[in-house]
Amino acid sequence: MNIRSVSIAALRYMMLGWDECIMKPFVRTWPKRAGKKILCFGDSNTWGSIPVTGLRYPFRVRWPGALQAALGQGFVIIEEGRNGRTTVLDDLNQRGCNGKPALKQALHVHHPLVLVILLLGTNDLKNSFDRDAEAIAQGVQELGQIVLSNEQSSRGIAPMLLLVAPPMVRGEAHRSGLFRGVDVKSSFLAEQYRVVADRLGCEFFDAGAIIQSSREDGVHWDKEAHEMLGRELAQCVKDMFVSKGLYVKKSCATDEP
Repeated sequence: MNIRSVSIAALRYMMLGWDECIMKPFVRTWPKRAGKKILCFGDSNTWGSIPVTGLRYPFRVRWPGALQAALGQGFVIIEEGRNGRTTVLDDLNQRGCNGKPALKQALHVHHPLVLVILLLGTNDLKNSFDRDAEAIAQGVQELGQIVLSNEQSSRGIAPMLLLVAPPMVRGEAHRSGLFRGVDVKSSFLAEQYRVVADRLGCEFFDAGAIIQSSREDGVHWDKEAHEMLGRELAQCVKDMFVSKGLYVKKSCATDEP
């Protein structure tokens, strides 16, 4: 064994000792936020991408942050947003954006969860994928099935699921051309997502009924849209937790009575 191997082994033991003897006891005493854990799983709009610039809104502005503020104590919002994320597709130009393995990992890391909010599908509209609204909805259904079959809670019960359809994309406004001509196609997502929600027996919310994509880049949302969506989703979530967390039979979509 050479000196380099000995040094690496010694470093590993030091790190192990630090973790076991110092960090873990400290972490055990660190205050933990208590409440119902809700996972917000989505793409760049969940991440909080600002139109055109690609910079990030602060947490209080992003829709998960607005949701947290509206729900208040008793709920813990967990953000899992990534730029370019798809439902179940691999993007050769942007690796690591397939939502399927990412969702499985998030469910494992953050369990136990009581609710998962899925807001995906916009990136599946890219011309390079050539998928229609029905095919995109099938990808969402696959993710929904993963959520509803996940029973890693302390009670062995899968999280509830809230399926959110994204607002229509203004394809002609997107300067990159990735979404050129998908305006009409994107307008059918809500209809297809509603069908999937009925099939899965989960709740549905049509974001396009209350917000629009920015006119600046056609895909991302302005801060007013984030704040409005967060507030509206909060009311939907509260309804879902009526009767001690049992599903509410009525739809959460804003375009229904």
